[in-house]
Amino acid sequence: MDAKTTLRGLVVVAGFAAVAGCAPVAVAPPRAPCKRPRGLQRAIPARVGNYLAHTMCVNAAIDRYALPTAPHPDLVRLQENIRIALSAKVDRRTLTPQVGEGRMKEADALIGQVEQDRQIGNETAANRRLLRLNAMLN
Repeated sequence: MDAKTTLRGLVVVAGFAAVAGCAPVAVAPPRAPCKRPRGLQRAIPARVGNYLAHTMCVNAAIDRYALPTAPHPDLVRLQENIRIALSAKVDRRTLTPQVGEGRMKEADALIGQVEQDRQIGNETAANRRLLRLNAMLN
């Protein structure tokens, strides 16, 4: 499976999360399951204070549907953790939603590049990109 296919799969899974939905929660614990079959946007509207709860639902769907067949599950987990870190910063108002979205797009692109680097055996480039990704966790 190539990087584009994997990223496309993750986008589809995020779509599943939107269809499956989650119950609104004040603060979701790590890996909190999504409870109710409601639309995610209706259950947890995109506004400051809800980003982490929304992220937990998206990550739960990814864990259910994409992670079991992911060629690089470590990258999926890293991407989830970056999503959590950025969402928490948006909810704490230390990042704007627009900046958080931009940084997540950057992380998604780097994840795809790491997958490609690994496929062609370029571990040096993959490790260099992984350092950048790990820095996004702080």
